[in-house]
Amino acid sequence: MDETFAALATTGATTVVAAMATDAWHAARAGIARIFGRSGAGKQAVTEAQLDEDAQVLSRVEGAEVEQARADFAAVWRRRLGGLLTDHPELAGELKTVIEQIAGTLPPARQSWVQNIIAAGSHSHASGAMFGNVYNYQHPDTTPGDAGTSQP
Repeated sequence: MDETFAALATTGATTVVAAMATDAWHAARAGIARIFGRSGAGKQAVTEAQLDEDAQVLSRVEGAEVEQARADFAAVWRRRLGGLLTDHPELAGELKTVIEQIAGTLPPARQSWVQNIIAAGSHSHASGAMFGNVYNYQHPDTTPGDAGTSQP
């Protein structure tokens, strides 16, 4: 999968999972399901069911297990969104718009994210994403190219 799509899928997954159990959930659910629905017949209903099930499971998790559950669901949604973008790259712009809308409606406690990206050794390259922004780092000893920050 393209690095930009991978970063967008990661951002989308963490944003959707962050919206679960918040006032932003219904809009997040509707937006993500609508995008999947544009990828084929019946996909919207399947996605709605998956989102509902995940949100219900997360609502039953308590204490220290909440963050682990969120991380687990984010990994699942990253794969689902990554597959969607691989099969339907034309939906990337719409997904980015939905992510931005969801992020803007999240409570302040869910808008704060810490992300650590480590690139070690010569010829290292690392990529990360946060709220639609893609960050690339290329070790100075490597050939110039995609180092820097870009927007998907």
